[in-house]
Amino acid sequence: MNKKGGLSVRARPASKVKKKPPGFLNLPGELRNQIYDYYFQQGFKCEFAEKDAKLGRKQRDSLKFFMRKLNSCDVQASCEKRFAPIATVYAESIRFLYENTTFAFDSPNRIVSFLNIPLATNLAHVTRIQLYYRVYGDPKRTEDIRWKQKHRDSWSRTCKAAAKQLVNLQHVNIWICTRETSVRLDLHEPWLKPMCWFRKRLDPRKTLAKALKTANVRIDTMWNRQGVFTDKRLQWASEHLHELFEEAISSMILGATVEVAMKDFNHAWDNQYVQWHHHLQFARTGW
Repeated sequence: MNKKGGLSVRARPASKVKKKPPGFLNLPGELRNQIYDYYFQQGFKCEFAEKDAKLGRKQRDSLKFFMRKLNSCDVQASCEKRFAPIATVYAESIRFLYENTTFAFDSPNRIVSFLNIPLATNLAHVTRIQLYYRVYGDPKRTEDIRWKQKHRDSWSRTCKAAAKQLVNLQHVNIWICTRETSVRLDLHEPWLKPMCWFRKRLDPRKTLAKALKTANVRIDTMWNRQGVFTDKRLQWASEHLHELFEEAISSMILGATVEVAMKDFNHAWDNQYVQWHHHLQFARTGW
């Protein structure tokens, strides 16, 4: 005890600084974001498809939904419970889940169901989708032609809704399967109309998928399968023309005019593969 000015001064022990308990939420926000980004690495795939359907290559990290009408509770529980042990982590990480996940669909109904389940704020984080579009074949009876039109209209309405609601959509992969016997590889074909809703227009105000960066297209017809022609030169010509047409669709979606998008295809058709016009008849022949 010290005396100063007749008063006693009692020495007080130094107060201990309370340390924050170690824990994930006590890390700086920037570091937590880096961890989320690492955890939700690109490559996770969520498929909405028919049972036993194979949508592209099999991926190690994937989740499948087989029901025709999706239940919001099922989707929330399956997709998000593993990423939301507590509310704070859920709120911080949900953006990374939607940004880095590829959502794959094989029918308009499943796309519509998906668009109606998550909150609009979560849909705004979707950046990648895959569409598996089966073109309605040639009806055997005249009265069944209406179903072909209904099928096309359904895909068209749905693609328009997806392009409009997925405001941050950056990457779209499209697989088109058509079994029409007289298939034409032309960008004005009616069966391509649904995909045109993702197209970038010259007038940005008319573009729905404003954030789109890449568009990859794969076409499967009766005429580009292995072994469909016995002549290897004809087989190669058919496959190459299909590849050029796939590139043309991709270019058109990303903003190229029809003339520019079809330039390589038309050049190959009019020059390199003139001798195969009679066999393929994918485009104009001049006859």
